[in-house]
Amino acid sequence: MFEASLQCDILQKIILNTLLVSIPEEFFLVMFTLILVGEFEIWKEPECKKLIHKYDYERILIPTIVSALLSNVLRYSGLNYDATSVITILAVFILVIITNDIFGDASALKWIGKCFVFLILACIIVGISEFLYVPLVVYGTGKPIQEINQNIIVNFLVSLPSRMLQYIILIYLIYHKRTLLKGSIIKHILLFPVPLLITSLIVFFNLVFYIIAYNLIIYDRVLANLTNIIQVVVIVGVVLFPILNILGMAWLACYIKDREVNDRRIASTKLCDLLDKMELYSNSSNYGNIKWKLKEFGMGIEEVASSLYKENEATKKKFD
Repeated sequence: MFEASLQCDILQKIILNTLLVSIPEEFFLVMFTLILVGEFEIWKEPECKKLIHKYDYERILIPTIVSALLSNVLRYSGLNYDATSVITILAVFILVIITNDIFGDASALKWIGKCFVFLILACIIVGISEFLYVPLVVYGTGKPIQEINQNIIVNFLVSLPSRMLQYIILIYLIYHKRTLLKGSIIKHILLFPVPLLITSLIVFFNLVFYIIAYNLIIYDRVLANLTNIIQVVVIVGVVLFPILNILGMAWLACYIKDREVNDRRIASTKLCDLLDKMELYSNSSNYGNIKWKLKEFGMGIEEVASSLYKENEATKKKFD
C-alpha cells in the first residue's frame, strides 16, 4: 500500500513538473533552434498570417513533449543532474533532426551542424537565465536545490523569472523574423565548415562549463562557506565567462570578414588603376614605351586575377 502510494506520488510529480516546468523550457529550446536554423523563412513572406501552421505541430511538439517527459523520468528515477542534462539535450537534438525530414537534402550535414550550434546556444541561454538568481535563492534560503525541486509549486515559481527572460528572447526573434541571420558575421560563421566547426567546439565547451559550474555551485553548494562578496564575484564570473567567449568569437569572425573585404577592395582598386593607366598610354603618342608598359600592366592584372582565382577556389572548396 505504501509503495503504491509512493509510486503514485512520484508519477504525479513527473506529470506536474513536466507540464509546469519542463515543457515551457524545452519549447524554448526547440523554437529557438528552429527559428535560427531557418525553418520559419515563411514568416518573411507578406502573405504569411500565422506563426505556426499545421505542419509545424509535429516538429515542435514531439521534441518538446518527449524530451520534457524524459528529463523528469530520469530525474525522479535518481539519475544525477549532469547525466540527465546531457541525455535530455541529445534527445532534443535527435528528435528535432528526425521530425524536420532533412535526410536526402544535399545540405543536410550543414543543417545538422547549425542545429547543434543553436541548440547548445539555447541551452547556454537557459543556464545564464537561471544562474542570474537561482544561486541567490539556494544560498539565501539555505535550502538545497533538491528540496526546492521536490515541491512542484515552489519549483514552478522559481522557474518563472528565467522563463520570462527566455520568452522575451523568443519574442524578439519572432518579431524581427530572424534578424540575427541577416548579419554578415552569422552568415560567415555558418556558411563554411571550418568556422562552423570552431563555433560548435566553442559553444559546446561553454555548455560543458555551465553544466559543471551549475552542478558544483547549485547542487553541491561549494560556495556555502564563503563570504557573500566572494559568492557574488564567482557567480558573476560564471555568468560572464561564456558571454565573453561567444562575443570574442563573434569579434574574431568580424575581424576575419573585414580583412577579406579589405583585400578584395585593394585588389579591385589596383585592377581599376591598371586599366586606367593602360587607357592613358594607349592614347599617348609615346608608342615606343607602350609595349613594355602593357607587359607590366598585364603582369599586374595576372597577379590580381590569380589572387581572386585562388580566393574563389578556396570558397568553392569550403562550400563543397
